[in-house]
Amino acid sequence: MTPLIHALREMKTEAATLLFDNNADVNIMPDSGRSALDYAVDIPTPDGEKCLAALLLERSPALVTERDQKGDTALHKVAEFAMTGTLACLEAMVGVLKSSDVGASALNEALKSRSGLEQNGPLPCEMVQEGNLPRGDREKIIELLTPGS
Repeated sequence: MTPLIHALREMKTEAATLLFDNNADVNIMPDSGRSALDYAVDIPTPDGEKCLAALLLERSPALVTERDQKGDTALHKVAEFAMTGTLACLEAMVGVLKSSDVGASALNEALKSRSGLEQNGPLPCEMVQEGNLPRGDREKIIELLTPGS
């Protein structure tokens, strides 16, 4: 496990940010099959702070297309486990990705990818549950995760 992934797994945002600032390699995928982005999307983003997942995507937009050991991308996880704070982070992630041709292409690919090892599961936009989302966030998240939006 890399120091960056350890910091993200333990939700140590200051340590993770310090590692970002010192050019930690965000592309390493350890044996666990979970990338730094997989852990970053699990971290709630407090108001006024930048989403750690967006920071990762600024450095490596292609991370959004990588699949974990279950065959899911980070966007599948964002959709499945959406909660308070998810909308702001997802907006930051999409904004970062749309700001470059490479990022926009990776985002488009990830939005069209089906969940699972066989890639026959739902699209990210089909996985968003009502759950713990503030009123109105579910619809906005689905819109951000819909291909072509």
